[in-house]
Amino acid sequence: MPARKALTWTELRVGAFVLFAVVLVAVFVFYVTGEGALFASKMELKTYLPYVSGLESGAPVRLAGVGIGTVKRVRLSEFRDDPSRHAEITFSVNRSYQNDIRTDTRAYTTTEGLLGESVLELTRGVSGTPIPVGGVVTGEVRPGIKEIVQNVGTITDDIRVVTADIRNAKGTLGKLIEDPALYNRARQSVEEFQSLTQRAAAGEGTLGKLMVSEELYDQLKGTADKVDEVARDLRAGQGTLGKLIYDPAVYDKASSMVDRADRIVARVEAGEGTLGKLITEDKLHEDVKQTFANVREITRKINAGEGTLGRAANDPRAYENFNELTAEMRALISDFRKDPKRYLRIKLSLF
Repeated sequence: MPARKALTWTELRVGAFVLFAVVLVAVFVFYVTGEGALFASKMELKTYLPYVSGLESGAPVRLAGVGIGTVKRVRLSEFRDDPSRHAEITFSVNRSYQNDIRTDTRAYTTTEGLLGESVLELTRGVSGTPIPVGGVVTGEVRPGIKEIVQNVGTITDDIRVVTADIRNAKGTLGKLIEDPALYNRARQSVEEFQSLTQRAAAGEGTLGKLMVSEELYDQLKGTADKVDEVARDLRAGQGTLGKLIYDPAVYDKASSMVDRADRIVARVEAGEGTLGKLITEDKLHEDVKQTFANVREITRKINAGEGTLGRAANDPRAYENFNELTAEMRALISDFRKDPKRYLRIKLSLF
């Protein structure tokens, strides 16, 4: 039987170096894949989503974009009747991040790049309480590549429909582009506008005269100069309006009038004077109210023909007697004017 060949010291050193390199590579792989420290303490959590969009076991778990663990298991949940929890995701994270995964944390799936692998993303908790080991992180659906592609497809379909409508002269834009009559009217409007511009440039019409007439320009300039002169007079306090705006005496008088008005209002509110008593005193208010009531009662009696004034206002005989009396008075006055001596007699007596 042949003797075993003894290992040399060089071979032992090479083997030890290779073993060290393998261990170093393993540690590096753990860090790169998001496992963190090689012997770090782990904790498992769950989340539920309507669908997982290609998420598989071993996918990275990230907290605000930082790798903290991996997905352990993806399967259908027991919540058959709850569409928002059809998929159950179990994932493992480093326990050192437990304080950042709270009840207000949300879990959702996303992809790395346009065609990258699916990852489980967590938002960082702020106001909630830390979720214990085995707890459930609330899941939510956020638009991913699939939803974006679907939206792009929907937008493309809408653009295709709009383009077809334009080709078929449907809608305002389609008629504007495809309808010959509308095109002709638009072209006619442009030509009329060009003609109007040419006439104005030639000095024809009101607008043309306004643009090219020197006389009209001078009139407008004169008007502007007068307005500017009036403005200067106002700023200088000249004229009635200028004094009204800039004269301190006018301001003082207006201020004094406002002060007097304030004092009058204050006296009225305090119940002073006739107007103040009329507004604030209940007794005076009741007296005025009673006076109006008496006037209404007198008016009612007159309309009903009650009393002397009521009978005079409503009895036809009183009206006729008044007319006869008036006629007799006119006749008496006329007769007096014709023969006053008939009514004036002077009697002298001597004692």
